Amino acid sequence: MRVAHSPLARLFLRPALVVALALVPLAAAARTPTPLRTEVPAGYRPAERATEAMVGKLVGLDQRCFPQADWYGARTWQSLVPVTHVLLTADGRGFAAAIAACAIGTAPSWLRDSLAGGGLRDSRATYIASIAVDPAHQRKGLAACLMQMQQIVPSNRDAYLHVRKGNDPAIALYRRLGFEIVEELGAGAVYHDEAALLMRRLALPGKQN
Repeated sequence: MRVAHSPLARLFLRPALVVALALVPLAAAARTPTPLRTEVPAGYRPAERATEAMVGKLVGLDQRCFPQADWYGARTWQSLVPVTHVLLTADGRGFAAAIAACAIGTAPSWLRDSLAGGGLRDSRATYIASIAVDPAHQRKGLAACLMQMQQIVPSNRDAYLHVRKGNDPAIALYRRLGFEIVEELGAGAVYHDEAALLMRRLALPGKQN
């Protein structure tokens, strides 16, 4: 079974596509995340910033992880490179995982505009636009590791992501990481063939700044 690494947030295949969101207030208290692996497992390099030279590998990772309808193209990945971190195998040859996440206010303009059009206008909140783990490297805690790194998804800010409604393993992981469902969007709003869920993790109490 592929755990927690199915398509996320692929609503931006076309820059003109805007998601209509009706945000529902959550409970005031943030869910306390379940402690999961935070150290990079043995056999992998520490997370590092993506570079322009990695665009082809990011496209390839998409193609290994997601159905074709959910792929990002090279132009999209070029715009996301500055906000993308990757995990490589220790020998530097294996492209194991990647996460694109940033404060909404510093996101590429097409992403920021699409989020604003859909109701996400908190410029300080983090949005996770993509997370992918190569099938050969799944079930090792890499997604949880990346999502808990403070330099990628800081705990002192709210964080958002989208996920397919039927992706139960991914939803379970995000819940363990403190995310809760904010809104359900019908088929066609985010994914052309399936309903989507918007999930949010509130900033941890006492850590907002």
